[in-house]
Amino acid sequence: MTIALSVMATALALASLVVSVYALLTAHKLFHAAKVITQAGRAECAAVIENAQSQFKAAAAEVQTVKAEILTSNGPVEVLPGMPKPGMNLSRRSHALRLHRKGSSPEHIAASIDVPRQEVELLIKVHEIVLNNL
Repeated sequence: MTIALSVMATALALASLVVSVYALLTAHKLFHAAKVITQAGRAECAAVIENAQSQFKAAAAEVQTVKAEILTSNGPVEVLPGMPKPGMNLSRRSHALRLHRKGSSPEHIAASIDVPRQEVELLIKVHEIVLNNL
C-alpha cells in the first residue's frame, strides 16, 4: 500500500512538473509573440514620425522661401483673404438696434458699425420676431 502511495505521489509530482513546463513554454511563446508585435508597432510609429518630420521640414523650407520672396520683392504684396471677421458682438448689436429704433436705414447702420447690410437686416428681423413672441 505504501509503495502504491509513493508511486501515486511520484506520478502526481511528475504530472505537475509537466504542466508547469508546458505553462512556462506557453508563456515564453506568448512573450515572444508580444515582443515581435511591439517591435513592428514601434517600427511603424518611427516611420510615421519620420514622414511627419520630413513634411514639416518641407513646409518650413517653403515658408522660408516665401518669406524671402516677400522681403526681396519691390512690388506690391498681394494680400490673400484671411479669416472672416467675427460677427457682431454685443455692443455692435445694441448699437445697431439703437440706430434702428431711431429710424436709420440698414445701409446706414451697416456702414456705421462696419458689418454687411445683410447681417444688419437679419439682426433686425430676428429682433422683430423676438419682440412679437413676447
